[in-house]
Amino acid sequence: MVSVKERLEEILRKVELPHSSIKEVSDLYFEAKKDFFGDEETGTNEGLIAANIFQKSYGFVYEYLTSKGMETLTDEELDLLLIPRDEASANFEYLTEVFSSSSDARMSSLFTKEDNEENQKDIQSCREGVLEEKAKRKVRKDQQSQNNENKSEFESKVNNEKKNLQDESWRMKINELEKRIEDLRNKNKTAEANRLQSRVNEIKSKNNPTSPTSPTKNIRFPAKNFLIGGVILIVVVVASIGLLLIIRMKGKKNIK
Repeated sequence: MVSVKERLEEILRKVELPHSSIKEVSDLYFEAKKDFFGDEETGTNEGLIAANIFQKSYGFVYEYLTSKGMETLTDEELDLLLIPRDEASANFEYLTEVFSSSSDARMSSLFTKEDNEENQKDIQSCREGVLEEKAKRKVRKDQQSQNNENKSEFESKVNNEKKNLQDESWRMKINELEKRIEDLRNKNKTAEANRLQSRVNEIKSKNNPTSPTSPTKNIRFPAKNFLIGGVILIVVVVASIGLLLIIRMKGKKNIK
């Protein structure tokens, strides 16, 4: 029977091959996510391999974005980009709570609370850019028969639509984290589950779907790398792999 480690090594090999679309890498991301967060126990070796998958997945997506530009992406590509960002965000939260205080120096150095906060800011900045572009496209489509609508009305509709998309994005992230909490409790990892639950409560208080969001400028994707996601889970890449997701590696933290 093929072990989790062997399956992840095969996925990593495939991720390192040339790819022509976000979908291809996204599918590999979710495959790795499924293996890493499956029923079988995983250790440090599996974690490091998964982290590599998440990092390389997101690296591909980032380069794809910078080479094409947000406005030139198809509607399908924009949807795929949201999945990896939400996946990466949830995975960073999860991995940080599980490994930041771990006795394993390699894992604790990869998932510090400080790095998580920075990663969350970068991911949110990218998410805002995608949501704004999606909102603009939807409003333009709805306005095709109303070309005389003034600019202020257009911007108002864009902001309202963006708010709706943002609320849905936060709900998806919270739902994913709550699944992770349940998984931790099932594995009798009460301390990690409680820490992650506290983080979820904090996220809910700061991002209440009923609270208004202030207008944001036209944000483009930040020139930074993310470390995990769906992978780690997303850590793994776009919902159809999320990816990307994910791992933001800096200098000495580059995973070999």
